Amino acid sequence: MKKFSLIFVFICIIVTSLGSCTSKDVETDSNQNSSMHDLENSTESSNDNNDKKLSLSEILIKEIDGAYYEESLNTFSSTINMMKLATKYSEKWEQVADEYYNKLMQYDDIIQLDDHYPSVEDFHNAIYNMKINWETYYETEMTNYNTVLETLYGAGTIRGPIINSHAYKLKMSWALKLVDICEQLGIE
Repeated sequence: MKKFSLIFVFICIIVTSLGSCTSKDVETDSNQNSSMHDLENSTESSNDNNDKKLSLSEILIKEIDGAYYEESLNTFSSTINMMKLATKYSEKWEQVADEYYNKLMQYDDIIQLDDHYPSVEDFHNAIYNMKINWETYYETEMTNYNTVLETLYGAGTIRGPIINSHAYKLKMSWALKLVDICEQLGIE
């Protein structure tokens, strides 16, 4: 009987302990949910206010990358459709890169304080060299990545969507680099 009462007391202590932990956990979870809800509401209202203050890069990402993501969710996802979609949006980034490259090549509002600072010609040469280097990098990267994918997947059809997606990301990165330079120079 003594053992039974000790076991009973022990069980009561455990149940009481678990009960108090559970109510605290529920209270904590409730407070966290309330805090997360408040944070989401404040983020939504600040996003509404910040939409007017987005940088050109952010606007382009929202428009092009957002459309790519949306269309990828709403498109039948055969490998050929995934490849076509990535190619379609890669071309949009190419257009952005070409537009902002041309703007940079026409930019001539450079004040050369002395011979240690770049001239307009130096600036244009630098932008041109960046483009040549990027084109070389792109070709090498795509060749090497394709070799890696062939090693991983052999003749698998998944290689096409993966390599096209990789091309998309590279072209987006190049376009955004040019846009960023334009933004810093005040070119729209």
